[in-house]
Parts: sequence; structure tokens; C-alpha cells
Amino acid sequence: MGIGPPEAWAPDRSVLERDGEIAHAADARIVEAHRRVAIEDVPLLAAACEALDLSSAAFANEGLAVHAPSPQVLARTLRAVRDSAPEPAGERQWCLVTNRRTTLSMLDDAGCRIAIVQRGADYLGSFPDEA
Repeated sequence: MGIGPPEAWAPDRSVLERDGEIAHAADARIVEAHRRVAIEDVPLLAAACEALDLSSAAFANEGLAVHAPSPQVLARTLRAVRDSAPEPAGERQWCLVTNRRTTLSMLDDAGCRIAIVQRGADYLGSFPDEA
């Protein structure tokens, strides 16, 4: 039995994955198309981050770094980036933010640019603050 509501494992429910592969071809095509678009969008999103001067991100599964430009600024920036398809000026120096000392230590040992933060409007942490 897996994680989730018991009805998810009822015999009348279709299998989502079999032997590590998506079980249904149509579903697999949707997932592959999503992954392809996500990869293709990287240069545009990088240019948008540069234009908006965004340089912090949260560590996966620990929280979300929140960036909230006004809707008008965001729309204008995304249109400009899409229309001009600029290349980012160079490698952007990102800072990983976390509210957990253990993660901070691990990232510091790996040579990452890091900062300890507290949960709030700019960081939606999945764990209690350890700062």
C-alpha cells in the first residue's frame, strides 16, 4: 500500500507508473512535452531573472524564495524578454536561501553562495526556523 488516500490504491484505479516508467503513452507524451518546454524556457527565464535583478532561490523541498515584482513590471519584462530573446549577460551568481542550519552547513561545505533566512513573506519555509 502506498502513501495517500486508500481509494488511490483501489483495484478500479489505473496504474500511473510501472517499473519506473509512466504507464500510459498519452500521459508520458504530456510529461515529456512539459519537460521539453521547461528546458527550452531556461534562457528566457534566466534573462527575465537578470532583468528583474533576481538572484536568490530556495533549496528544493525546503521552501520557496518569494519574488513579487508588480504584475505590470513582470508582464513588461516577460514580453520584452520573449520579443527580443536576449542572451543572459553572463553567469548569474545565485544565492541559495534556507532557514535550516543543517542545510546551510551542507551548502557551505559545497562552496555555494548561501544565506540563512526566516520564514515570512519572502521565504515560505517548509520547516520551522533554525536561525
